[in-house]
Amino acid sequence: MAKLQLTDWDGQGTITTHRDYMLDLRTQLEDTGMTLTDQAFYLYFAESLPESLDLFITLYEDSTYNVDRLCDKFAKYEMRTKSVLPRPRSRSPLPMAPSLSSVSNRRRGEGPVECYLLWLR
Repeated sequence: MAKLQLTDWDGQGTITTHRDYMLDLRTQLEDTGMTLTDQAFYLYFAESLPESLDLFITLYEDSTYNVDRLCDKFAKYEMRTKSVLPRPRSRSPLPMAPSLSSVSNRRRGEGPVECYLLWLR
């Protein structure tokens, strides 16, 4: 029982590997005759996670106390946050330099109209 209570996930490895380890400890307890309810095991598992995940656990907690479901949701969340691409950087690390370009255009037969476009590089 002490192992189950003192086990902490350090964030190294996957959450499913940690879950499997905790399930193994639960099985070892059951082999000695101590049975944990799903709710008790869920609470031990949630307590073994870092405090930084408290909000996540609170948002995804469900009344079935299903550790597998919590792990699946966390794995999906982790994949989503890792797959978010950083915002594209400017093409050039130098400050943008303006440049003017002249375009000639005819307007209703009144003669040429000079337009200047400002291009930022």
